[in-house]
Amino acid sequence: MTDRTLDGAATFIILSYARPQNIQPILEAILQARSCARIVLSNNNPAIDISDHVTLTADRLTVLQQQERWPAVKRFCLAREEPAENFICIDDALFLTAVQIDGLAARLLETPAVPHGLWGANVTFRRDPQGRESVLLEGGIHNHSGPVRIINRAYAFTAGHVRRFFELLAALGIDDPRDLGPADDILLSHSGIGLPLCHDLGPLRDCPTTDQPGIALWKEDGFFEKRLERLIQLRRLMSG
Repeated sequence: MTDRTLDGAATFIILSYARPQNIQPILEAILQARSCARIVLSNNNPAIDISDHVTLTADRLTVLQQQERWPAVKRFCLAREEPAENFICIDDALFLTAVQIDGLAARLLETPAVPHGLWGANVTFRRDPQGRESVLLEGGIHNHSGPVRIINRAYAFTAGHVRRFFELLAALGIDDPRDLGPADDILLSHSGIGLPLCHDLGPLRDCPTTDQPGIALWKEDGFFEKRLERLIQLRRLMSG
């Protein structure tokens, strides 16, 4: 990768739902990054007027106001409609610097076969003596460089990964992407040729609401059970 390859290398898709106050600083950091070609901001919560929280304007910024509530899978629906080759998505509870954003983009350009991230999880599949399958999930992996089973919170991926994402969705028998549940990161993590890669790009700054019930998605009832179910389904699909 040459130094100039990074310039305008990625389209960014940012979702707003329960933390609209975080969006403007996230956008400002992205706009400072060399890798930013354009940003698509989707307000997935119609109950909130995103213009009350995002006042910046830029030629590279497109703001979409959804008319119905959408979960995080909307980012991949939007990516499917974009002509770009490379994408970066950052969750609304993670504040990356422009240098970290460009570092993530550079890793994708260096190894485009798999998705890349800064935060992830590992998975161990087990089977008891009665043949029942279970899953052990080790989450919160960060400041780590190497392969992981799942990336989450920040994602760098290609248009090819988006196509594979929807192929897997169809193979799971899911017609409406919203029926996937809280597993869009899991599906993306299975969309490359090999395991996704996690990268240590320095200290990561979190929003204080990361663990707050009522705001943090992972605090909702049934969150982990739904994710484990999708993991088992994907394992059976891809091994069969």
